[in-house]
Amino acid sequence: MDEEPLRGPAGDRPTTGRRSDRQEGAVPQDGPQRARGRGSSGLRRTVAGVCLLAPAVALLWVPSYAREGPELLGFPFFYWYQFAWVPATSALLFLAHLLLRREDPRRSRPPGC
Repeated sequence: MDEEPLRGPAGDRPTTGRRSDRQEGAVPQDGPQRARGRGSSGLRRTVAGVCLLAPAVALLWVPSYAREGPELLGFPFFYWYQFAWVPATSALLFLAHLLLRREDPRRSRPPGC
């Protein structure tokens, strides 16, 4: 039982299927649709990352809001700016969740519907 080793793209040397044998930037064998799908996933991950990072940066950069004016309903800017980030952070976290959740047909409807 002599099995011939797998040959590389040019047929010049055997391949092992390892990452080093694959060409960089090569389109997967299942077609360009799969390669395109990864790009949109990367964009969604980037946007979700920005959504998660924005509140942390905005609240940890204290000199940007360490002042008294302008006031809102009698509250100095320092306080209402921080409080405004509470619902904004919730909205951004929800947006990140929507961007990152996997489309699983079993999760599209609650059980019993």
